[in-house]
Amino acid sequence: MARYKVLYTDSGIGDISVESEFLKQIDAEVIMGSGTDEETLIREGKDCDGVMVEYAMVTKKVLDSWGEGKVKIISRQGIGYNNIDVDAATENHIMVANVPDYCLDEVADHTLTLSLCVSREIKSFNERVNRGEWEEKSIRPIHRFGSQNFCLFGIGNIGRKVVARAQAFGFNVFAYDPFVQDEEFKKLCVKKAGSLEELAGIADILSIHAPLTDKTKHAINLDIFKLMKKSSIIVNTSRGPLIKEEDLEYAIRNDLIAGAGLDVLENEPPSKKSVLLSCSNVIVTPHVAFYSEEAEAELRMRIAENIALALTEGKPRSLVNKKALIAK
Repeated sequence: MARYKVLYTDSGIGDISVESEFLKQIDAEVIMGSGTDEETLIREGKDCDGVMVEYAMVTKKVLDSWGEGKVKIISRQGIGYNNIDVDAATENHIMVANVPDYCLDEVADHTLTLSLCVSREIKSFNERVNRGEWEEKSIRPIHRFGSQNFCLFGIGNIGRKVVARAQAFGFNVFAYDPFVQDEEFKKLCVKKAGSLEELAGIADILSIHAPLTDKTKHAINLDIFKLMKKSSIIVNTSRGPLIKEEDLEYAIRNDLIAGAGLDVLENEPPSKKSVLLSCSNVIVTPHVAFYSEEAEAELRMRIAENIALALTEGKPRSLVNKKALIAK
């Protein structure tokens, strides 16, 4: 019998061999969960030492039950952890870990790809060529990047990578982030906006890179779209609910903005009837900005490493809730 038992609640990758091989080094057995409903999570996780999670909702009810058992660490497969009730985990002295610094280049590259494709009307031109049309005319005026403002809502780890890429294309770069000091803006050669509203008003491209919190949910709504130029576009590779989707649909349908590039949506997957899927000025990708072969390999090793370090040394590499370190 293995020294440790680790539950893998769910994984879109569909393979746990990498994680299992890594955790064998500490004599840990990995078992794949059979469901993500609360009762299944409680039953299958209670006698485990650690839990690896992708999309499963780890609620207070689940965590209170796990707190009565052996669970010491939950390792989230990704950067965000809003599917885990961190406060409840802390109350139960269960550590929560994530992988905050993987796929930074991939998401930044995807952000610029969407920005450039929507700005240059790549989807529209391609659709017309596929219809047998060869019309050298854009639907709307296309402008030189050097004359445009690339504006970021949030300049954390990914946002800063995007800044460098946007600057390389010659954009004038602005940002709004109330948690970043003026000195950092100067180091990045980024002009500071005083508010999200001010940022929206000057944006030719508004790119979203803020975390999802109660305060930022639906931060991008109809009021913001009304402030934007009719020639501007919005890009989101962060979290879908940062944008109120029905307001975005209204803005696109009524030409309040010129287009959108979206890797994340408030409702995933979207309804086949979604306005966003039928527009030539909107590009939607299926939440894949994170992906590269290298990033996937790194992620799988890191979530397993968080489990191993927590169980053998008492603390994971990337701890979200430090107050949970109080012994159970």
